[in-house]
Amino acid sequence: MEPRGRALARLSNLVVALAAAGCASVDFEPEEARRHVVSANADGAPIDPITREELSCDGGTNSFCDYVDRILAAADAECDRRRPGKPRRLLLFVHGGLNAHGGAVERAVANARRVLNESDPDDWAYPLFFTWPSGGVDSYLDHLFLVRQAREAPWFGPITSPLVLATDLAEGLLHVPRTWLYQGAHDTNHALMVTTGGSMLPSWCNSRELARHALAHGDYDLALGEYERGFGTQFGRAVSYWVTFPLTFASTALLLDGMGRWSWDMQLRRAHNLGHRSSEFDQRKFGFDDAALHRSLHGAPSGAVATLVEHLRAHVVAAKPSVGYEVVLVGHSIGTIVMNDLLKRELAEDADRRLPITDIVYLGAAASIRETAEAVVPYLRRRTESRFHLLTLHPSAEADEYHPALADVPPRGSLLEWIDHWYTRPPTHLDRRVGKWINVTQALHVFRDVKDRVAVKAFDARGDFVPQKHGDFDEGPFWRRSYWATDGPRAYVPSSGP
Repeated sequence: MEPRGRALARLSNLVVALAAAGCASVDFEPEEARRHVVSANADGAPIDPITREELSCDGGTNSFCDYVDRILAAADAECDRRRPGKPRRLLLFVHGGLNAHGGAVERAVANARRVLNESDPDDWAYPLFFTWPSGGVDSYLDHLFLVRQAREAPWFGPITSPLVLATDLAEGLLHVPRTWLYQGAHDTNHALMVTTGGSMLPSWCNSRELARHALAHGDYDLALGEYERGFGTQFGRAVSYWVTFPLTFASTALLLDGMGRWSWDMQLRRAHNLGHRSSEFDQRKFGFDDAALHRSLHGAPSGAVATLVEHLRAHVVAAKPSVGYEVVLVGHSIGTIVMNDLLKRELAEDADRRLPITDIVYLGAAASIRETAEAVVPYLRRRTESRFHLLTLHPSAEADEYHPALADVPPRGSLLEWIDHWYTRPPTHLDRRVGKWINVTQALHVFRDVKDRVAVKAFDARGDFVPQKHGDFDEGPFWRRSYWATDGPRAYVPSSGP
């Protein structure tokens, strides 16, 4: 029987459905998904995106290696047809948190169609989307029923779950003064920014002056969009804010601080499982015979992303020198943590075995500044053909994101604001989220050695353009260089693209 936390995981689909209210479902054939989607379960094991059966590289009918081979064969054929005489171009996209499996696969198929319909051969790539279960409720249930001190406890977990739940709620209540202080300061400062253009928080002032200097002197490749939301929009948001004010403050204490940060921890666990699966560290699951012990001591990372990349690396190396490849990495939100792990593993490879990554694109990155710098900067030093593009919301859009599908009850601010304010306790500035303009502009100097190949772009905050919210980034043409370029359009109308 599966652990109780995972048996109850379907509850998270309700939250995701509410958040995505109004979005049409995508009709597709299973084989269309299997040409463009690689999926994993909560432990990081590869699974079939349609049946959710676990796939193995040990051969047999459910072979992950065979599954990837079929994708790469389709990719090679399509690349040769669409880009004759040019390197085969692959795009690997990893989504972020708060995604249930079914919705993530549907969105991946829809986005794959958009990329395939690209008419410019210089922007076209064969899309490969990686999906993994990152639902908020689903992840919290792992914390509540399954995981104790980083280890699975299928019996001890359910027995102790009432104590864990009581502790989480009590912790949220005890933190009420601090969380309300943070939220009050955040909301007051944003109101001041909108009405006067000033700020009472040092971080905003630091960011503004550093960005102004960098833009004036051309020290770094930056672009800050315009804030063009009108009076009517702001007035409506202000009315909604005060109407829902009591419920918002209550939800901050209990759901975000008390329970939300444990859900965040479990989402991090699942993201890291895509490299080294948690089951790798529990030998009881494999036995204590010599063969099993030898595999444990000498085996490579068994997570789905690590296995996929190793297989892709072997495919690219085998095709050299007759066929060239280009790989574009795109990570959204928590998906950038997966990308950072991937880049660190690439650094450990011999130069002739590393993937030919031309562009690293982070959309609203939920990774910290520290872990991003530790992964990206060394990689750019070793591969001088690569570029790093960091795309963010406008800082005011980041601070003022609201959630009408949930009756505007959750606190204002994007997921990255929630992570910095409630889900984590960053001891230094480098431990804050790199995908926020306010954060990264104060830490530009950590990229100084490779600044000629690093670009940071904040989109406009205006009207119905995208991205305006943390979840909007892939509604724009995320595969196009113009979307990444600091001298290109700063916002996009969804209906104007393919």
